Amino acid sequence: MSEKSIFQKSFSNDDLWAIKTKIAEAELKTSGEIRVKIRDKCEEKFEGGTRAQAEADFYAEGLNETRDKTGVLILLVLGQKKLEILADQGINSMLLPNELNSITAETVSFFREGRFKEGVVYAIDVLAGHLATYFPRKDDDKNELPDDVIVEVKR
Repeated sequence: MSEKSIFQKSFSNDDLWAIKTKIAEAELKTSGEIRVKIRDKCEEKFEGGTRAQAEADFYAEGLNETRDKTGVLILLVLGQKKLEILADQGINSMLLPNELNSITAETVSFFREGRFKEGVVYAIDVLAGHLATYFPRKDDDKNELPDDVIVEVKR
């Protein structure tokens, strides 16, 4: 019998489905795009720098290419127990400077209790509230990016 990976200990398939569903629900109220990415570790070239990894993933996943510059990445690096939330310039221009830090801190408090899905869902809910306020859904809005959780871990 093999030992469960850190990913398998943290997220079930049902958890991933619940997160995907929450993203889809959130995006019905906004022109913003939310992506969640879960990694077991940062790429070697970033030497454990989760911020640099998040920036690279933000561009790699096309979050910088949304029509209104309203992409948000929630990156969880399980092996380093780190969370990064990056928002494109449209969102950053509307939020208070420490708002993303506050959301990150509250989300991490869920993780400390082993409530990973709940933490991610919390972050999506809060971000969706801001997005809906500042960037409500438009008549011609379309889902620009997939809602699936991106998983780059050894299972």
